[in-house]
Amino acid sequence: MKSGEHLSQLDIEDVRRQFRNTFSNYPKSKVLKDLENAIYYQKTEEAFFWTGDLLCSGFVLELWNLYVHVLCKYIHIQHPKLPLYVYKKFVEFKEMVQACPNDLELRNMDSVKTLLFSMTLILSETKKQTLLDPMTFKFKFEEVFTDLRAPNLEYVVPFFREGDPKELFIPLNEFVYHLTETKNKTKLFYWMDWILCYDEKCTKEKKPIYSVEREGIPHFYRNIVWVLFEILLSHSDPLRKRSVEALMGLFAIRYRPSHNKKKREILTFCIVLFMEETLPYHLPLVERSDIFAPLQKNIALIFRELKKNEVHVLV
Repeated sequence: MKSGEHLSQLDIEDVRRQFRNTFSNYPKSKVLKDLENAIYYQKTEEAFFWTGDLLCSGFVLELWNLYVHVLCKYIHIQHPKLPLYVYKKFVEFKEMVQACPNDLELRNMDSVKTLLFSMTLILSETKKQTLLDPMTFKFKFEEVFTDLRAPNLEYVVPFFREGDPKELFIPLNEFVYHLTETKNKTKLFYWMDWILCYDEKCTKEKKPIYSVEREGIPHFYRNIVWVLFEILLSHSDPLRKRSVEALMGLFAIRYRPSHNKKKREILTFCIVLFMEETLPYHLPLVERSDIFAPLQKNIALIFRELKKNEVHVLV
């Protein structure tokens, strides 16, 4: 920040109340992709600019969705404690914005700027390992009986409740069997996709299926995806369980059943957390704590640049 410059001088003053493109007039989808690439390739200055541009546009939900996407697709088990931090910061963010009349007001809240820019910085600095994009899954109901491997039907019994969809008993039994016995990721992802696609098919045919309410599930949601989370929360390791709980909290952000496939990578991360024999829970949040020292200076620099794109009169 320049000498003698006050934070209020960097407040955004703009007459636009809604944005189709971003504050700086870039297509939103392009900015989100550019931010994803900048975080992945550790182009921190560029990532900061796109973070500020999205914040100034009021696209904060999209920003959080991108953070979760980067966490699950590119970082995942490289830093198994990171979901705990990301979810904690999301809860803090929710508390910050409760008194805010609309998302555009957030761009002038210093606490929000610091939190979001810190998130961008941490995700940029964290070691990454790309997960392969999932193959396209073609749902066929009759295939449920063609590749059964579980030697009995006892695996799902601890999780299946009276009132759960009976047609999912066998698929869920296969899921638990491969999760706890074979550790076969291909089979696990197959049964996960089969269950999600069957749920989607029933909804499209206006014959939605519901599980019974479960303790520990956000808002007592009754979509079948929460049965998968209950299974994934059953690991005996308390650290893994806490990580899955955090990921479940991120999955629940503005949740709708139609989001299940879009948020599939969160479930994938949970499955890998459950299966891996050893995980690096000893890692610190970041390797170098000094990366935060110039954060406020960088925020000021970005907002000084963004102010050049203000609109004061609508044409």
